[in-house]
Amino acid sequence: MADESWPSSLCMILRDGYTETVEPNVRRTEMEDGAIAQAKRSGRDFLIRRFTVLVKDADAAAFRAWLSRNSNVWFNFTDLDGMTREARLRGGNATVQLVREAGQLLEGARFSRGEVEIEGY
Repeated sequence: MADESWPSSLCMILRDGYTETVEPNVRRTEMEDGAIAQAKRSGRDFLIRRFTVLVKDADAAAFRAWLSRNSNVWFNFTDLDGMTREARLRGGNATVQLVREAGQLLEGARFSRGEVEIEGY
């Protein structure tokens, strides 16, 4: 397992809109001439997870710092079924646009909403 873990203390993952998509376990390469070359990537399914996070304003800077520090590393992610799996930010993208939710409170605090995409096993 990875050394880092998803910062669940800094954000809340919403069930609504959470998706998991299985990526083909085969890497295909178009060849200039002849048949397409393909190779098996791994013996495990590769998953793309997309979800929305809510981040309290007081935790936003720490959340962004975690994303920046871990943009290209594998980390432990506990999915909605309670299974801990290895994942990383899809494409090394550490940019999550946090949009302030006007007039709403999360546990008595102002918060922002952002979309996250991770990939892993």
